[in-house]
Amino acid sequence: MTRLPAHERDVLAAAFNYNARNVAYRHRVEGYGETCGVGERTARRWADRSTAVLAQALLDTGAPALRGAWWTDHLAMTMVLDRPRVELMEVRRVVAAEDVSEVPFSFQVTGLSASQLVEHASFEVFYGGSLRIVGPESSVRLGLTMKLPRTLHAGDAHEYAVLVRLPAEHTPAPHFVCVPRHPCAKAELRVRFPHDAVPGGLTRVADVHQQDVDDPVVAGTAVEVNAASEIHVEFVHPVPGLASGLRWDAPAHGEYGVAISSTCTVPGLVTVNRDSVTRYSVDPLRAT
Repeated sequence: MTRLPAHERDVLAAAFNYNARNVAYRHRVEGYGETCGVGERTARRWADRSTAVLAQALLDTGAPALRGAWWTDHLAMTMVLDRPRVELMEVRRVVAAEDVSEVPFSFQVTGLSASQLVEHASFEVFYGGSLRIVGPESSVRLGLTMKLPRTLHAGDAHEYAVLVRLPAEHTPAPHFVCVPRHPCAKAELRVRFPHDAVPGGLTRVADVHQQDVDDPVVAGTAVEVNAASEIHVEFVHPVPGLASGLRWDAPAHGEYGVAISSTCTVPGLVTVNRDSVTRYSVDPLRAT
């Protein structure tokens, strides 16, 4: 139990009657949910997830070395689509369960291989350490490691931020998700769309298999974009190994137009499709 994050210990204490309260399981979990401001079903789901985390900790013998050595307290991921190149920002705060000097993580972009990411994407550390590209973990997944400025000891927290710029010609898939490997207390995802190209079908999906993110059969919750053409969703205790995030309808031409119109030096309407970029001159006084 002491190896687990505090929120996992709290829910397990209720689920397993650690405090020796003489009430039924349902009432223990329901009471824990009330203290967190959630309903019984949500509290039960948290208890199930924490039980899986506990089972994994019991099975973990310490190999590989970093397994179970840290957990994510807060993950904030942002994708910006209104610039000439798609930009992705990741800000992560980790907490050490034992001595930790580096944090491994991975990166995957639908439509790009791991080798294409190495050759054509750019990775920039804003703060929090030194980034090292480890190499392909698979044909599509790139492994990276954040070397920390100092060794963290049990209970120490540390935050880092990384900016990734995708290749200029790449058109992103109609989804943005995180798939945590380690326990995560909270994850936030933001997407900023071009003002003139906000897609339909904006949906929040939680704890689904990564290959099912775009499957319309997989249920989600409809969400709305705000006045700044942005969407923000939050996930508490996302399940490690499963995907949580956003999806939307793919445009009719099969591609998503990244705000090229915002970079034009002359007035005009720009359309983006699979084959070309076309500029149409528009008289602002006569346009409707």
